[in-house]
Amino acid sequence: MTDETQRILIVDDQPHFAAAVAKRLQLDGHQATVADSAAAGLACCLEQRVDTAFVDLALPDGQGTELAAAIKRRHPAAFVVLMTGFATRVDDEELASAAIDAILPKPWRGAELEDVLGRAMRFNANRPG
Repeated sequence: MTDETQRILIVDDQPHFAAAVAKRLQLDGHQATVADSAAAGLACCLEQRVDTAFVDLALPDGQGTELAAAIKRRHPAAFVVLMTGFATRVDDEELASAAIDAILPKPWRGAELEDVLGRAMRFNANRPG
């Protein structure tokens, strides 16, 4: 994959947080789609390509880890980031089973988002076709 615009899905039930992430990503020229529930996030990933997904751990209609696994099944090459204020409550086995590529603590600092976004860009740049 080249340095083209990334299609990024943000799934979070906190509208201000999701909008802040989307705005930051759009400033870098990426296409950001926001969903406020697991069901809406799943619908988005069925309708469009997802290069990177930022998924909140605690959604009103399900666990983010379950949605992350569904996104990976639909888009195996997607880089999936789990966002959570409860990072210490997510164990390695749960991360592996959901195929989580990174964790972004909430609330995040600019450098943390930049680091995760950089990892996603490198991952996507190196994936086949």
